[in-house]
Amino acid sequence: MTSRPTIEWLYGQIEGAKERSISERYFIRPSRVRDIFTLATIERAVTELNCDTYDKVGLAKKIELEGVLVFAVLIYMRREDQIVAFRNHDCLALPVPEGKAVLIAPEFGVSFAREYQWQFIPYFFKRDMSEHHYEIDELGIIFPFIEEKNRRDGGYGEVSELTIPASLQEFFPGMVCIVSSPNCCTC
Repeated sequence: MTSRPTIEWLYGQIEGAKERSISERYFIRPSRVRDIFTLATIERAVTELNCDTYDKVGLAKKIELEGVLVFAVLIYMRREDQIVAFRNHDCLALPVPEGKAVLIAPEFGVSFAREYQWQFIPYFFKRDMSEHHYEIDELGIIFPFIEEKNRRDGGYGEVSELTIPASLQEFFPGMVCIVSSPNCCTC
């Protein structure tokens, strides 16, 4: 088997950057993935891929510009060579619909679409959310609540303070956000 030190290093970096939500689901902040996957690192990883030489032409730059998260998911799944198929299907942005993932990678498309990709795109809380009612219908979405405290009864049920990482919310830019909210759903 060919030595793939950069791909192994990237896998280790992803593993080390994972965080656990209060719902016991793991996620990695997209900003952290982008810190790990620099153009130089992507270029080294592309040289380690098992694919034709012509498939590697322009691949690193394409990944950097459009497909860092897809490449990270594939490395984490130990399917990094399949980045060529995702690129050839013009499918480098997350989330990838299940049908498209199965078309591109029949042997692992379901697990890519239903499980793995969501670890790399946890929910992002926008500033204007407090002014509108939102329904979130993505089945695999991970809410990045990393701490829960002060659970108590409120007028409409239990109320908890939930901590959201700074890079996954716009409520308080650059600061960890602690919100009080009814505990009405599974995060």
